[in-house]
Amino acid sequence: MLLVVILLMIIIFFIQAPSLFANRLWKDLGAFIFLWALASVYAVTALEDILFPAPSQVIIAAIQFMCQFLGINM
Repeated sequence: MLLVVILLMIIIFFIQAPSLFANRLWKDLGAFIFLWALASVYAVTALEDILFPAPSQVIIAAIQFMCQFLGINM
């Protein structure tokens, strides 16, 4: 199943990216590659049952790191 998902993501890339590149839609191509990469990583990790922390935990950890870095007491 993992191989099928990877192949589908590659097919999607090769259908969409060339037309964006040929039409010189650089911002659209950048956004497409970014979102395509996120979707690809998510699909593979969902199939492999890899657990990630909740998004709220990631945001809280990032804010705490920034506050420590800037010397802000919370």
